[in-house]
Amino acid sequence: MKIIGLSQTSATSDSYIVVLEDMMEDRKIPIVVKEAEAQFIALNHEAIKTSKIFVWDLIKKISRKYAFTIDEIFVHSVYEGIFYTKMITSSAGDTIDMSLSVGDALCLSVTQGCPIMVSEEVWTKFGIRINEDGSVVTPKKKEKYKPVVTLESLEKMLQKAIDNEEYEIASQIRDKIKTMKGELD
Repeated sequence: MKIIGLSQTSATSDSYIVVLEDMMEDRKIPIVVKEAEAQFIALNHEAIKTSKIFVWDLIKKISRKYAFTIDEIFVHSVYEGIFYTKMITSSAGDTIDMSLSVGDALCLSVTQGCPIMVSEEVWTKFGIRINEDGSVVTPKKKEKYKPVVTLESLEKMLQKAIDNEEYEIASQIRDKIKTMKGELD
């Protein structure tokens, strides 16, 4: 997973969209971040040096000084449009998970060079596939219902159930016939 794009949103002037790409499966996910986080990501992406010290640079210095590493960033869920993220750190054999904002997590990934992982649940709900021309890949339509039992044979079974006065079974078969007719139309 890597950051491949950064763009200002049209909704507000202080929000930006960071686009993450899963290179293995050619899918992308847009994530909204704050202006300071976007600025930091852009400066690092373009290798522009600045005298301004960002908190993420300080965390990098602290991690080196106290010998802990940030092993991975994990975007694990989304609730009401907010991406929930944790950072997995290790020091002297101990592993610690810490929750943090998605913007902070992406900035730490940039400074630490650690991988960004996204849960399959988040991909399923918010991931998109984009063609080489930039257009969104539309999901394939579901195939029409292909019954194992034909309508003709169900209708014969219905008549037989009625003839045998098995009305409960007949009502279930009748419902199945209605369902199949609706799905086949």
